[in-house]
Amino acid sequence: MSERRTLVVEVDAATRLGLNGFLRVRGYGCVAVSSADEALEALAAGSFSFTLVDLSANGTDPAELIQCLKLRGRNSGPIIAIADRRDNGLDAVPLGVEAVLDKPLSLEELQQTL
Repeated sequence: MSERRTLVVEVDAATRLGLNGFLRVRGYGCVAVSSADEALEALAAGSFSFTLVDLSANGTDPAELIQCLKLRGRNSGPIIAIADRRDNGLDAVPLGVEAVLDKPLSLEELQQTL
């Protein structure tokens, strides 16, 4: 059986830490990064069961980030996006993500998505 690993792309350090703990308790090895560039480096070094991406406040256009992960990060597994729907930033997000979860993130909703 292969290891269950997840990649978390989240700018906020406290949120990264919280998601890391939440996922580890559920049996996932977790790599948490704060930028698209770090995510691509992590994807080049290994593969993941899924990738969790915060689309807000990451300094990258959401559509560009998802496209980059899909094209250059073939090891990402399904992509789960977290977005603040009030920002209307989802209009630019291409379909092709496994799910879009609302911000602030509900850990119960994330658990149901996993």
